[in-house]
Amino acid sequence: MRSPLPLAVLVAACGGPAASAPPPPPVERPTVEVRRPELPPSPQPSAMAITLPPRPRRGPPPDTPLRPLVNHGMCMRGRFCELEGFCSQDAEGQCIAATDEDCEPSAACKGGRCTAFEGRCIAADDDDCRNSWACKGYGRCNHDGEEACMAASVEDCRASTRCDRLGMCNLRDGECVK
Repeated sequence: MRSPLPLAVLVAACGGPAASAPPPPPVERPTVEVRRPELPPSPQPSAMAITLPPRPRRGPPPDTPLRPLVNHGMCMRGRFCELEGFCSQDAEGQCIAATDEDCEPSAACKGGRCTAFEGRCIAADDDDCRNSWACKGYGRCNHDGEEACMAASVEDCRASTRCDRLGMCNLRDGECVK
């Protein structure tokens, strides 16, 4: 094993303990004035905020669609496109569901509302309802004659996941109940 060099040898090799050179001259740096461009005033945060309704923790999907609270101008990237199919803009710049393609990837379609009608997604027929999680999960497999899905038979309730998990296998007023 090697032993470290004594400190005295290192000091001697480096030119002694007090080898000093004159300090370098100070560097003069030019003064630069930085100007920032004037920006227009930013909009008030309250004018741009989108307030979403509280999310229900349990229960079937809502029968009536939600409407955007403000025109945020970015329909395809907005939360209402994902939730309610409001992915297109109308002439006034409001986000709407203009086509069935707007509705299909949305949460509204998972609840049976897959058809665009008058700017929103609705359940138009039994096929919309039968192909949705509202049918599989809640027994809402039939069109209610208006815009939503409903449970119409005990068989639909018994085939739902809520029957197996929660015992909601009976039909009452268009709903599967215990």
